[in-house]
Amino acid sequence: SLEQYAMHLRSQGQAEKGVWVCTNAATALPGCKLLQYLTGSQLALSGRLVEAGRCFARALQTDPLFGAAIEALENVKGHAVDRWHYRMLNDRARNAAYERAITAAVQTLRAAAPDRHLRVLDIGCGTGILSMMALRAGADTVYACEVSASFCEVARACFGKNGVAVAPSSAARLHCRSPPAVVLLNKLSTDLTLQKSEDSNSSISSGGGEDLPPVDLIVTELVDSGLLGEHILPVLRDACARFLAPGGLVIPQRAEVYGYVMESDDVARRTRYPRAGNEEAGSDACCSLSVTGEEEGPRWDAVVDEAYSCASLAELPHVPLTAATKLLDVPLAPLNAADHSSNNGPVCSDSQTVPVIASGNAHAVAYWFVMHLGGSEDAVVSTAPQQMPAAMCGWDQAVYFFKDRVCKRLTAGTSIEIKSAVDTEHDELLTFTLHGISISSEDGAAVESVPLLGSLVPLELGEMDVARLNDCCYNAVMTREVLAATARAQEAVGAVYAHGDPAVLVLDLPEQYSLRAAAVARAAANKSANVLVWVQPETSAVAEALQALKVSGLVVIDSAQEAVERPASIRQIVVAADLVEGSGVLRQGLLMDLWNLRQRLLSQEQQQEKQQSLQFVPHRLVVHAAVVECEALLLQNAVFAENTQGLDLSDLNAMGVRSFREIAADRLMACGVLRVLTESVICTDIVLGDFACVEGASKCFHVPGSLVGPSHAQSRSACETDCVLPVTAAGKGHAVLYWFEGQSADGKQLFSTLNAHPGHHNNSSSSHWRQACFLLPSPVDCVPGNSVRLRVACDTTSGMLFRLGDDVK
Repeated sequence: SLEQYAMHLRSQGQAEKGVWVCTNAATALPGCKLLQYLTGSQLALSGRLVEAGRCFARALQTDPLFGAAIEALENVKGHAVDRWHYRMLNDRARNAAYERAITAAVQTLRAAAPDRHLRVLDIGCGTGILSMMALRAGADTVYACEVSASFCEVARACFGKNGVAVAPSSAARLHCRSPPAVVLLNKLSTDLTLQKSEDSNSSISSGGGEDLPPVDLIVTELVDSGLLGEHILPVLRDACARFLAPGGLVIPQRAEVYGYVMESDDVARRTRYPRAGNEEAGSDACCSLSVTGEEEGPRWDAVVDEAYSCASLAELPHVPLTAATKLLDVPLAPLNAADHSSNNGPVCSDSQTVPVIASGNAHAVAYWFVMHLGGSEDAVVSTAPQQMPAAMCGWDQAVYFFKDRVCKRLTAGTSIEIKSAVDTEHDELLTFTLHGISISSEDGAAVESVPLLGSLVPLELGEMDVARLNDCCYNAVMTREVLAATARAQEAVGAVYAHGDPAVLVLDLPEQYSLRAAAVARAAANKSANVLVWVQPETSAVAEALQALKVSGLVVIDSAQEAVERPASIRQIVVAADLVEGSGVLRQGLLMDLWNLRQRLLSQEQQQEKQQSLQFVPHRLVVHAAVVECEALLLQNAVFAENTQGLDLSDLNAMGVRSFREIAADRLMACGVLRVLTESVICTDIVLGDFACVEGASKCFHVPGSLVGPSHAQSRSACETDCVLPVTAAGKGHAVLYWFEGQSADGKQLFSTLNAHPGHHNNSSSSHWRQACFLLPSPVDCVPGNSVRLRVACDTTSGMLFRLGDDVK
């Protein structure tokens, strides 16, 4: 096939030839959705995301329900542009502060040398907003440096829309200030080369292929919510040493870091496994495998692999344990940068003694910064916690994890020392350590160390993986249901197989790190049962971690399809799967894999007779949905001109997506950012043991008509159904919030991804789930008493798809 040929060329180092072949085929047959999809896939593999997106969009023009193209287009847009770019560009305060600083710097430089050809280097230009501010302030030429090819294309379009001339880097530079010009450089700033010319005030290239001459102003915003995560210190140090002319200026200048120590169960669940102080971790199912009847079993000990994460303190449940205080001053521009007298950044460290205002476990340091841009006293960018949640502004705060595997307990009324520093040995990031000070108190110490449990296999995992391991209720419920299904399978095969060859196969398809298969294998081994337990990990790292547990009877396999070649003695199969990602969406392609696996596992006679030789856990997946008002989603998906100092950056809006994941719905509702406007209804029902798919390039599930009411039982196409949501509150419907409920074969709820587990005393605090939203193409006016009609499909490739039916009725 053409796809196989293109992949063969890629494997032989001829990727561009493969792209060329596919592009020509798609050009010859523009109406063929599969060719457009194939060409887009090859372009995406080559990093040409914008071109790939155009191909996927053309495929969808032919078939709007082409699931693979929908998912591919969403992935391309998501990888090309992070959603925080939109929030940042919609941040009016940030944009105004940068324009004030740039204008003041240009005026200062122009006053010092009125006839100079004023050059600016914009590092990480993105859409080019800071470059255009510099030109508007009076700069002659801006060298806009951007490593992302996708953003370079967006920037070029934005420059054109705002009437800015873009000069090729190899051509002669403009001599005068009118018209201004931008030189767009698709490189890392550290890969740029300096032009050497006898006349440093000339705008003419030396012709040697160099990128830029010395510049008078360097401007950048290579900062994240953790301040130093985008490596602004080494980047500015290099740029100032190589490109900044004597007397030149740098924006930004410095930052002040503020913060406090905090306790947060949410942070603890995402930082350590088993988390300190979690009694459930010592007794519940998959935390210690005690569900097998043993007091202790093998387990992992895991810590989060990131130094810090970004979070809105207004939304994050936590308790400040110390008073907020200024922790550190961080010079961002090298000292004496313009005179090149110091190429090394300053060693930043400081210690502050702060009072403990509440007793609790010190899980993290929450911190933020005030960045002084220079040129004007009011040219300041602050990421301090706001009354308005971060979803409505440009910045989160940072949460620095304590990763020494020791839980530090603070006592109110005492004091501790917080030592803050820029770690020059590890990526120049901020680090924080706590030290107790001997002050009289009830327990005689300000800091009490509580060591964590030991481990057999120490692991460093992502936040979501750690949180999933700590979700003891979900792990326990799923493990017990798999054991129950296994018991039913054993009963079905009868005593004849009780002590002979294995008759039951348990196949586990976990999402990343899970101990469920190990728990089931231990239980089967303890009972001398006739059960095989196979697990298919998603990555080799997970496979190694499972094998290191050395659980008898647990077999790690490479592919679930190996179950097709199972031992001849197997009569019953139990398939367990984590169908939903912790981020709130269906695991990509898993439903299609399960459907194919089911077809291969069951013989034609078994399928016709519907013999119960194959069980799924969960047996049924029910999808709930509600229409919500959430303006914050719009601010993460489009740039609005009223926020960008009058500059038109709307070309970035082509990278808007429809699907949002990792939505903490309960927190956003508590903050007033998200409002539910309709009743929640069941919009899709998937029975894994007996689901039916329609054939074609895009396979979607039929939805039982009884779930949506008799008047809408007949779907308008083979792949969609109508769903009616009664409006309960007035507002603008921006998106569909949806979540999943897993059920057993007897209809019992196993889990819900809306932050709740059945029968658990503390549902939301122990759940690792987030929810997902599907953005509607345009806001819907919701009036109580009316209804919103949606057309819903569950695609085996791209997951949940929603679109408006007849709008509001």
